[in-house]
Amino acid sequence: MGHTIATHMSEALKQELKRDKVARAAGVGGYVNAVLVPELAVRLVMEDMGLMDEQRARDVLSESSNVGNLLNADDENVTREAEGEEG
Repeated sequence: MGHTIATHMSEALKQELKRDKVARAAGVGGYVNAVLVPELAVRLVMEDMGLMDEQRARDVLSESSNVGNLLNADDENVTREAEGEEG
């Protein structure tokens, strides 16, 4: 999602970095990953599930994070979960 956002919104992101010192401090990648990717995920859940409430979409994302980690696991997450650690 981050790559797609950065690709399709590169000009808008450049303008935002000029205007917003918080975004500039985080850098493009940090801003995209910390702000835009989570917001896109919420919007996609809302659309897919026919939800009108952003908070409910955030709850769905939170509730489904364990399944998401299993389906899209990287070695670090799998190791931590197998050892019983919080990820």
